[in-house]
Amino acid sequence: MPTSDLHGNLLLTRVGDLRLAIDLAVVARVVRAVAVTAVAGAPDDALGVISVAGEIIPVLTPRPLLGLPSSPVRAEDRLVLVRAAGRSWALLVDEVSGVLRAGNTAALRPFPSLAHAAIRDMVDVLGEVVQLCDIEMLTEDAERTLTQAQAVERQF
Repeated sequence: MPTSDLHGNLLLTRVGDLRLAIDLAVVARVVRAVAVTAVAGAPDDALGVISVAGEIIPVLTPRPLLGLPSSPVRAEDRLVLVRAAGRSWALLVDEVSGVLRAGNTAALRPFPSLAHAAIRDMVDVLGEVVQLCDIEMLTEDAERTLTQAQAVERQF
C-alpha cells in the first residue's frame, strides 16, 4: 500500500544483494573506495575514518542494519560522500548504478522484519525492490554511538 509520494532524485546503489536508494539532495559525490583507518571502540556500522581534502570523515556501512554479513573494503567498492547531522560522512556501498528521477513514484512501507529506523520506505523500480535509506537517521545513530565510544575512550 502506498504511504508517500517521492519527489526527488535518488542515487541507486547496491549493498550485497540488496538495492539501496539515497536522497540525492544529501549526496556530495561518489568516490572509489580507499583504505579506511579503523577507530577503536567504533560500532559495527562504523568502519573507521578517511581523509578527504584534509577533512576526517567517518565511514559507515549499512550492512548491519540490512542484516548482511560484514565485508572487507574492496577496490571496486564506492564511498558515497554525504552531508548529514551537521557533518560529512562516507557510506560504503558495493556499487552505484545511477540516479532515479522519483517523480511521483509511490513508496511502500518496509516489511516489519526488515524495518529499521534508517530504512524509511521501499519502492518498486522496474520490478526490483529498492530500500530507501534515511541518511539523517543513519548518521544520527552513528554520531550518538561514536560520541559514547569517545567518552569511554577518554576515561582510560
